[in-house]
Amino acid sequence: MEYLETLLKDEGLVKGNTRSGLKLQDLIMNAITYLDTRTEFWRQQKPIYARERDRRILQQKWKKQRAKPSDPHQYLLNSMEEIDLLLSKGDAEGSYKKAQQVLKNIKSWKDDMPNKQEIIGNLHSCIGAAQMDMGQMDEALKSHKKDLEIAKQRDLPEAKSRALDNIGRVYARIGRFKEAVKVWEEKIPLATSSLEKTWLFHEIGRCYLELGLLEDARNYGMKSQEEAEEAGDVEWQLNASVLVAQAQGNHLVFCTVMFQIDTFVIQKLLSHSNL
Repeated sequence: MEYLETLLKDEGLVKGNTRSGLKLQDLIMNAITYLDTRTEFWRQQKPIYARERDRRILQQKWKKQRAKPSDPHQYLLNSMEEIDLLLSKGDAEGSYKKAQQVLKNIKSWKDDMPNKQEIIGNLHSCIGAAQMDMGQMDEALKSHKKDLEIAKQRDLPEAKSRALDNIGRVYARIGRFKEAVKVWEEKIPLATSSLEKTWLFHEIGRCYLELGLLEDARNYGMKSQEEAEEAGDVEWQLNASVLVAQAQGNHLVFCTVMFQIDTFVIQKLLSHSNL
């Protein structure tokens, strides 16, 4: 951290960009914040990629059907977008109330409605996310477990992945790291992209680090690093390298972090040192 802070004083360096277009100043600041406030990791909202994925799945299933003025599918899509928007704006209570109202409406509809149970599971997921943001962890866990139960009953892999994702988050946030690891490791075969695997392996590794199981933490950190490189995500490469360094010992933090920041940074450092 001390070394990263000295980099910020080098105006010529911090004004530059990485090959991916990310400002070096932002990258270094993110690294410092990450090291300084590691507990904030457990307070993150559901990743944007996951929220967008859930909405995209619903849209793909329903967009083929012709919309009508009273089309329930259009009502649901609009409602889900509103629920998500309220949560992303920090209005967890508003998101919760909206999701509860939509859930009540859905349950009153005919049972022969296509994907009704899948929709109900999705709404339980939304309710759980809002409850988590409101600090209602026990209730959030119940909601996400309802989502998981429906996903298993209906054999819905995407929904199962989502539910396991969220259940693990609740466990991690309340310090039940063993349960979080168990849930997230069950999710591994369901992860479909390098970015998702990057985040997932990192979460599991962080739990092992909290449990003092350094070898397991290091192994998952390296897996996260590999997936981050595959995804081409510089920030997650940095996060993963920090996790690996912490699992190995503080004396390695500098080496691993500087390796992952970017080859461009190293070149700039060399040029500034007149080597």
